[in-house]
Amino acid sequence: MTKLITFHSYRGGTGTTTITANVAACVARYGYRVGLLDLNWAAPGLPVLFGFGEEGVDRSLQDALQNRKALEETAYDVTFCLGSSSKSASKLYLIPGAPLPHWSRATTETEPAADGEAADLSSLAPVVGTVVGTVVGTVPGAGASQGNATEPTEEGRARGEGAAIAGTADEQASLAGATIGLSSESATAREPASGALKTFPTGATAPAALREPLVGPTPIDRLAPAFPAEPPPAPSAPALTEPPADPVAHLAQPLSLDPQVLGQLQTAITALGQALKLDYLFVDTPSGFGGNIWQAIAPSQVLLLILRPDQQDYPGTALSIQIAQQLQIPRCLLVVNPAPKTLDSDKLKAKLEEAYGLTVASVLPHSTHMMSLASADLFITHHTDHPLTQGLETMARLVML
Repeated sequence: MTKLITFHSYRGGTGTTTITANVAACVARYGYRVGLLDLNWAAPGLPVLFGFGEEGVDRSLQDALQNRKALEETAYDVTFCLGSSSKSASKLYLIPGAPLPHWSRATTETEPAADGEAADLSSLAPVVGTVVGTVVGTVPGAGASQGNATEPTEEGRARGEGAAIAGTADEQASLAGATIGLSSESATAREPASGALKTFPTGATAPAALREPLVGPTPIDRLAPAFPAEPPPAPSAPALTEPPADPVAHLAQPLSLDPQVLGQLQTAITALGQALKLDYLFVDTPSGFGGNIWQAIAPSQVLLLILRPDQQDYPGTALSIQIAQQLQIPRCLLVVNPAPKTLDSDKLKAKLEEAYGLTVASVLPHSTHMMSLASADLFITHHTDHPLTQGLETMARLVML
């Protein structure tokens, strides 16, 4: 029976696609037959890691769903990417979810500039000027001259000039903390028109243990010593008569998945596993709660939730865990990516495990080598002894348990 391993994150930018591909490759190297399914149809990225660039792919899962191809015919054999350290029985298959976007298919309403001729962007000036001017106009103290900040004229405001934020360090720090705030019970946002702060209750919140700072002094503390360790309390504001609609509030309620859709998905996964004789099927999903993504996550035997060590990620991760528990997914693991070198990884791991009650599979370090590779290939084949590769190997061993 094929074991389904799904990777998901609440917010984008956590490296979910890159991690999924590299961990799948690690597992395949042990001599297993592994499939990689890309369900991020809006922004497919897995094919890029295996060399499908401008030419794109000529078949995908969408062909199977529209009965143009058999499910197993949509798979690409990418075992060659594993390198010489793989075993003879190792197999790695890529199943694209959708065709890659292609520049040649893009169309615009305006004619491109001729060679050597500068494109006319004057039509964008009023839009840019209005946006920047509005921002400057709503920033307290932005009209006053201080240091290098200049007071914009009406003409300059229209052109977007004078966008520097003025004010003392204390005022800037206060502004940075009060523009938007998040507590265990409420969220605070600044109303664009009046500049007033509005407070409304939130649905999902980060565990209290994660509200504390995780690291000591950092370079930003030396640059701005007046910056508060915690956001200042939001000034009192009249309660909203009708709180803004929470797009994911309904997810906090018990989920009711469409049995027919869920059955079709499980049937497709089973058929794919049987056709390719897969030991494992790794699934890359789009971030967030949009679409019917939890329909795809529901059949998983293992779910890995990837998060950054950032306050923006904690509430959504908490809600993701609640949903996974409602779906009765057998195993749920946490993965932190990327962790800066100034962070105490052991302390962070302990805090997360205490707050969420889940095992942290790995705290992956930030790597300039990964950034330099720029998704041109699998990281593990280029940096075999790198700490990041060791973290990915740890994850691979855990999902095989």
